[in-house]
Amino acid sequence: MMHSARRNGLTIMEVAVLVVILAVFAFWILLPRVTHCGCPSRRLVCAANLKGIGTSCIIYANSNHSSWPVPAFDETLAGNIDYTVHAGGGEGSVRSPNRRQPSVAGPGGARQLSVTRSFWILVRSGDVTPHQFICPTAGDEPKSNENLTAYYDFSSSKAVSYGFQVPFGPRCARAMDWSDNRLAVVADRGPYGRTTVSTPPTDTTFSASVAPPRFGPKSLPWRKYNSPNHGGEGQNVLFADGHAEFRRTPIVGIDHDNIYTVASEGDGPWALTVGESPWKRGASPRVGLDCSEESPTKDSVIFP
Repeated sequence: MMHSARRNGLTIMEVAVLVVILAVFAFWILLPRVTHCGCPSRRLVCAANLKGIGTSCIIYANSNHSSWPVPAFDETLAGNIDYTVHAGGGEGSVRSPNRRQPSVAGPGGARQLSVTRSFWILVRSGDVTPHQFICPTAGDEPKSNENLTAYYDFSSSKAVSYGFQVPFGPRCARAMDWSDNRLAVVADRGPYGRTTVSTPPTDTTFSASVAPPRFGPKSLPWRKYNSPNHGGEGQNVLFADGHAEFRRTPIVGIDHDNIYTVASEGDGPWALTVGESPWKRGASPRVGLDCSEESPTKDSVIFP
């Protein structure tokens, strides 16, 4: 009696082939999303960029009086420097040097400076390349084939994906070797635009007139308050101790400080958490009351 070579149902080989076909089909469907998403692998590349920048900043501090990179400026105006000049901007004067000019210290020196000049100090020293300042999901592109030592800033805001803690305040408010490890120093760019010096729409700015948002990542739709680099899902943040990590909300500074806003004018308990747009002219990070003790400001603003 002959037995059938096929039992009811699929053979093992047929099941295997079907699984492969389904896997290929699923990959084909999901490929566009993977290509454009802020997926973990790209976030890790971004975090590695920040880690490398942090290491270079710490090495720089070892040879520069414990201070992370800060371009020269008029120290008599500490806390009042106009840092809203965008990367590659400047008027081409002593007060507002353009990309090719070094900034000038001392009374009457630089008063309008791009924060990203801090990054370019590392580029000029050869410790970091311009490509390391590009988040792989931000859509930015460094300008290639440049004589890097001929410049003092990036060519434009599209050539740098990260922001630096505004360094133009009192010495105690800047990132230093002895800064509190909770101090956020570098992060993915903030949500308030690239080159427009203006207050952002009210739907992307916290208002001190309303109750403060809670701190949990699920307590508020955080997407519009986060960096746009990763689709609003969060941002990589570099802290003063040199470690970088991905955070789901911007409320990651000292005492729940929103790293992308300036402390609001009101003295309410949530002034740090709420905040105002850093593009607001005249706004500057607030320095903690313990600044005389060489402690960092609690209002650490990552700009731009």
